[in-house]
This record gives sequence, C-alpha cells and structure tokens, in this order.
Amino acid sequence: MPVSRSWFNRLTFSYLPILIIVPAVLMLLFFAGSAELSKRETARANEVFSRQAVQSLDYSFRSIGEMMNREIVSGEFDAFFSSSANPYLAANETSTRLVRLKLTNPLIDSLYVYRVSDGTVLGNLSIGRLENFADRKFVEQASEGALPTGWSEPRELALPGGQPKTVVTLTRGIPLLTGERGLMVVNVSLDSVRDLLREMIGEETSFIHLYTPEGKLMLGTEAELAAAAAIATENAEAVAAVEEKELSSVTSSYTGWEIRSGLSDGSLSAVLMSVWYAWIAGAALIVILGVAWTAQVSRRNYEPVVRLLQRLDALPPGTMEAAAALTEAAQLEEAGASAAAESGGSEGAGGEAAHSAASDTKSERAERRGRKSQHPDEFARIESTLSAMIARAEADRQRQQEDIVYRRREFFRELTDGSRIVGAEEWAAETAALGVSAASVQDPRFGRAAIGLLEIDRPDEFNRAYSERSRELLRYAIVSAAGELAALRGASLWAEWLPGGRLGLLLRFADLAGGAESGEILPPGEDRAEALIGAASERLAGQAANGASGESETPQIGDSSQSGASEAPFTVGASLPAGAAEDAGATVGVGPDAVGAAAAFAAELGSWVAAHLKCTVTVALGDELASPEEIARGFREAAEAMGYKSTLGGARVIVRRDLRRGAAAELYGVLRTIRELAQAYRMGEAVWQQRLDELLGELRAEPLSKDDLSALMNVLAYQLLREMMELPGEARELWRSEASPRLSAALEHYDTLDDLESAVRNLLGEYAVRLRLLRESRSSHVTLQEVRAYIDANYSDPNLSLSSIADRFGLSSSYLSRLFKDAFGENFVDYLAGVRIDAARRLLRETQSPIQEIAIQVGYANYMSFSRAFKKIVSATPGEYRTRSRTE
Repeated sequence: MPVSRSWFNRLTFSYLPILIIVPAVLMLLFFAGSAELSKRETARANEVFSRQAVQSLDYSFRSIGEMMNREIVSGEFDAFFSSSANPYLAANETSTRLVRLKLTNPLIDSLYVYRVSDGTVLGNLSIGRLENFADRKFVEQASEGALPTGWSEPRELALPGGQPKTVVTLTRGIPLLTGERGLMVVNVSLDSVRDLLREMIGEETSFIHLYTPEGKLMLGTEAELAAAAAIATENAEAVAAVEEKELSSVTSSYTGWEIRSGLSDGSLSAVLMSVWYAWIAGAALIVILGVAWTAQVSRRNYEPVVRLLQRLDALPPGTMEAAAALTEAAQLEEAGASAAAESGGSEGAGGEAAHSAASDTKSERAERRGRKSQHPDEFARIESTLSAMIARAEADRQRQQEDIVYRRREFFRELTDGSRIVGAEEWAAETAALGVSAASVQDPRFGRAAIGLLEIDRPDEFNRAYSERSRELLRYAIVSAAGELAALRGASLWAEWLPGGRLGLLLRFADLAGGAESGEILPPGEDRAEALIGAASERLAGQAANGASGESETPQIGDSSQSGASEAPFTVGASLPAGAAEDAGATVGVGPDAVGAAAAFAAELGSWVAAHLKCTVTVALGDELASPEEIARGFREAAEAMGYKSTLGGARVIVRRDLRRGAAAELYGVLRTIRELAQAYRMGEAVWQQRLDELLGELRAEPLSKDDLSALMNVLAYQLLREMMELPGEARELWRSEASPRLSAALEHYDTLDDLESAVRNLLGEYAVRLRLLRESRSSHVTLQEVRAYIDANYSDPNLSLSSIADRFGLSSSYLSRLFKDAFGENFVDYLAGVRIDAARRLLRETQSPIQEIAIQVGYANYMSFSRAFKKIVSATPGEYRTRSRTE
C-alpha cells in the first residue's frame, strides 16, 4: 500500500508562515523601538558625561578659590602690602609667587594683586599703576561695592602683551573678610575651559554647551561655536537650533552654571541606519536558512513514521482491525464508567443517562472511524495499534498486582501485633502468594529467623529537614539497601514501614547449622557488595531526581559527599555478641546463631546508611524465632530493646538478650545523687556540676528504658523545684516561671541520653549564673554607695587604687570594677580622675597655691601626671585654666 505523505506536507508547510511573519514583525518592532530606546540611552549616557564634566569643572574652579584663600591666609603677600618692607624685593617675591601659582593650574589665564594704599597692580608679568592698567574698570567696580563671592559673568579682557580673551574672574579681598588692603584677582579663559571639556567628551559624536545661571550660552565644544561668538549670539532661531540638539542638562552647585550635552549632527541617525541594514540582512539570512532547515528536519523526522507504517502494513490481515476493536472497547468501557459515576450509580434515570452516554460515544467513534477510512492519517493508525497494546498490557499488570502491596503490609502488621497466628503451611502459602520469599531462600519452610525494628535517629530533626516526598525517598533507599545486603548474606528479608516511623525487619536465613557443621566459610565478597550497593544508590538517586524534581530539598541518595553523617561510625554496642564484629564482614556462613547473623547484617546496614544517607539509624533485635507463631513474641522483644536506646545512644544495634537486668537495684544511689545535686544547686555551690556528672555516669552504668529514664529525670525536676522554692522571692519566681517549664520541655523532647545531657547541662548552667547575679545584686548597691563615699573622702591619697578599695571592702578587683561600671556608667579610674580634677579646678580658682602643690593636694604625686589628666578632662593645662578663670 503506498504511504501517504499528508502528514509530511502538513508538518513542512505549518512552519513556513512562522519563519516569514515572525522576522518581519520583529524587524518592524525593532525599528520602531530602537530609535526611542537609543535616544533614551544616549540621553542617559550624555547625562553621565554632563555630571562628570560638572564635577571636573567644580573641582578645578573650587581648587582655584581654595588656592587663593590659602595664599591670602598664609601671608604670602604680606610683604607686598607692608610699608616697612623693601618695595622692590617684596614686589619681586610676590610676582614670582604669582608666576608659580599660574603654572600650578593650567586653567588660569592671568592673575594679579591690587594694593589699595597706592593703587599699585602687580601681575605675574608686570607691575604698574591702576590708572594705566587694562583691567582698571573691573578693579574699581570690585573695590567700590561689596566683595564678590563667586565667579563673575563672562567678560572681555585684553591685558598687555596678549590678545583679547573671554574670561570669568574670581576676586578675593586682602584680608579675606574686609579687603581693606587690596584685592587678588584670577582670570580663567573660556578657551581653556572649552579645551578641558573637549578632552573629557570628545568631538566626534558628542558636544557640551555651558550656560550662565541666567541661561546665556557661554561656550560650546563644537569647532564652529567659538566662545566670543556664543556670548554675542542674540539670534533666537540660532539659539533654538542649538537647544534642540541638547539631550541632558546638569547644574553646578558651586558656580551655578548649567552644562547641557547631546549628540553631534548625524551621529545618532548613522548608528540607527547601520544597525537597521545589518538587522535586515541578518533577518533575511535567517529566513532562508530556516526554510531550508525546516524542510530537512521535517524529512528526517518523518522517516521513522514511514518505517513504522511499513511494519504495520506487514502485519497479518485482520490485526489492525482487532487492535482498533480492542481500543474502542476500552474507550467505551471507560466512558460508560465515567457516566455511571457522574449519575451517582443509581438505576432508572441514572442508568438511562449512562446508557445514553455510552451510545453517543459509540456513534461518535463510528463517525470518526469512517472519516479516517476516507482520509487515512498515519498517526491515527499508529495510535490505534499502540493504544490497544498498551491497554492490554496495563490491564494484565493491574490484575496481577492488584492490592498486593496493601495485602503484604497488612499481613506483616497482623503477624507482628499478634492479631493473626499462622502455622508453617499457611505461612508458606501466604508468602508465596504475596511474593515475600526471596530467590536466595528457596526452602518454603520458615527456617531460623530473627525479627527487629529499625528507627531513624532524631526523628524530629529528620521530619523538619525534609519534605514528605524526600522522607519517602530516604525510606525507600533504606529498604532497598537492606534488601541488597540481605541478599549478599544469603538471607531473605521482609521489611515494612510501620506506623510511628519504624521499619519492621524479618530476616530468615538458609541452613545456618549446615554451613557451620561442614566448616564451609564463604568469602566476604566485598567487591560484589560494593558494586551492588553502588548500583542501588545510583538507581535510587535517579528515581529521587525524576520523582522529586520540584523539591529543592530532596537529597541525592547515594552521594556520600553530601552526607553530613558520612564519617559517623555505626556502633555495635555491648548488645552485640562476641565475635559479631568479625561477622559483620562476612557474607554468609556466620554460624548457627540467627540473632548473631541478624546483628551483623544490622551493623552493616547502619554503616551503609551513615555513609550514604544524611541520617543514622538504630536497630533493635528480639530473640531467635523457630516458627511463624513466634513472630509476635519476637517483635515485642525488639520493641522492648528499642526502649533502651535513650541510655545506650543511637546509631547502634541493640540485642534484647544481651541487655543487663536489675538496674533498679541501683535506684537508691541515683536518688541520693539527685537530692545532693538539687541541694548544691540551691546553695549556689560549684559542686553541683560534679554531682550532675555523677548522676549521668550512674544512668549510663546500667541500661535503662526510656520510660525509666524519663521517670528518674522527672524526679530530678521535682527535687530541683522543691529546693528552689526555699529561695527568696525573686529567685524563686525566676525558677518557677522560667527555668522549671524549660526543664520540663527538655525532658519531654529528647531522643538519647546525650541529647538530654546537653539540654539539662546548658539550662542548669544558664540559670546558675542568673541566680548568682541575683544573690550578688541584693548587697552590691549599698556597698557601691560606701565605695563612692570613700573615694570622695580619700581622693587626695596618692595610693588610692582599685585594688586597695577592693581589699578594704572584701571584694575582688575585677568584680568591683564590673559592679562600679554597671552602677555608675563609668569605670573606676575615670571616676577617681574626675573627682580629683574637680577639686583641682576649685583650688585653682579660689587659692593662690602653686600648681604643683595643688597636684599633691588632690592626690597626684607627679606634676606631669596631673597636667596630663587635667588637660584630658578640661581641654586646657592647669595654668591656662587659672588664667582664663581669673579673666572671666
């Protein structure tokens, strides 16, 4: 049958309009927006240039003013204005100084000083009388009125030996405030200012115009716009044409001048047109390449469709029709079920609605099938066949796996809680039906087994650190790793997560006794174990990444570099039988003891979790099981062993049969230690910390369940509360309202004895300090008042010091210093110095005693020490203070 190419033609021609229209629209949008965008960006760039130019001009002109002030204030020109100095020598030195000042700033065109007493004007190149000076008019105007404070308006200046120039002038009086002796005048040429602006902005694309505060154009950086011509411009049209090109303006806060900048003629349009031509050429090239690429890609993508259609055509006759019928039947069944659900499942009207919906769907399918037969579509044929195959496979899989996970979990729960007791035959039948038995244990009999519980340590932190999705991934990783490790040991593992976040583990081993009797010890197989665990970790990491791509906190399982517990050891504690450490490295052949083999497996599993996942686990094991009827008993024993995790600690294996009994025999000693601890703590004795160490040591000496440990710690909390109620009111209220509730909360939320020790030790230490401060503060106020009175009465003693006062009042120097600072806001040394200096000031004002004698009277044996302290506080020497106080 010839292959139809309708889909190929549709695929090809659907892209061509997009490739043509989109570039055309983009070109129009680009051209429409680029002009405005370029103008805005250019204006912004010019504004930056203008601000830089203003800053540079302000700096240059401000430096000239500061230079003039510095020269006048320093007295460099005093000799020239003095009548007693040699006039020729003074004039020569002043002229030389003016020449140097001009050389230091390239903007300065000329500068001179005017002496009012005889009308002499001295410049950097000449000296003469005012009536013969070229700038006579400006000097007379500056002398008659108030001294100008800023730069002048642009003006024409023609000094001897030079061409007329347009300058701005800064005038300073000598002296600065009055100008009664003369003037200092500095002229800056606008040509120099224009050259400076040209160096900053360049002349190719941009220009700068400088305006006076009144808005009059002073100069421009364009070659055709000279300073003199700009000042003389009165043509409104010319001024408007100049202002039209300006894009930004910035006003100087120092001179009041305004700088406006813009682009030179033709530069903006040239840039836009060059970009526009390049864009048109690029867009045309992209369209041509896109058309060619679309045709090529469509042809390549269509080739697999052609091959698939050829394979479908090669199927036996009737296959396509059967597949279409299966697909239609599945779709009709789905539509009928949906309609029945919507109608509420009732008969009568609801049933009729469902039947009507199914009928309508059937007719629609028939019409669609008729249209497809008239106009065959490649993908319709493929879809029909593949849908039928997928529907059939999915239905088979669902029938095989229906409710198996739920049934297996429920069966495990019934066995562990004792609600269902099964024999060997029922066990074999149920486990076979639920797929519990592993390939490594071919014997259908129950065999020798051990049951245990796995608990993730610090569950509160674990739940806070991960989302629900991430926690599920971690739990899945633990179960998968446990299955891999059990398979390596030739054991069958049945693991189910139980309510409360614990994992139930049922380990069944092959003929352990046979291996021991024959003396056969299988090799550890470390390479195989590492390979299997690594492969499992990679699979879990891939599943975690695919299943939780939206969760940023999902851990990458198996990556030990991200594991915070990668270096944490997994402890097989006192609960592990002798020789279990060696057993942990073996694969199988661990001996006839199922519990020992299970302990070795649990230790290896805990080490794997600590190395690859971001958590640690504790495993508790019950006694060995000989039949399925003993599963409930073993589970209760494992739960009992897990109760000792609080005292033994986490990240370990706890075997119930190895736990010591009779810990209650030491109860009397523990209670006595609790009473001694509470009494020492109430009395504020440091020995309470030693008693706490003894208590913790006694609790660790004998394994205690969490219930027993919590009961003893509650006795401690009660004993502390009872003792603290005997303290004075403020301390008693502090313990009752703050410390006791916090201690009770710590006793309710802990995982291991180590966690509890840290919380209790920190809390008792904190409140021990606060109680000590309360005890000390009750008597410190009166003592400090006596200390201050003693200082006020004995400040004249040169030997008075912090240590001497501390000894007198029976306190330590550091403690007294801290109390003094807290009470009076200044340290002891500053307070004593202030008392002594106040007395010295009174003596300096009221007596005629020598200063050295006054120093001795106020407690300073050394005059230099007295003078330094006096100046530090009063900001004057004793002699200066005495002189000033008498004049006042």
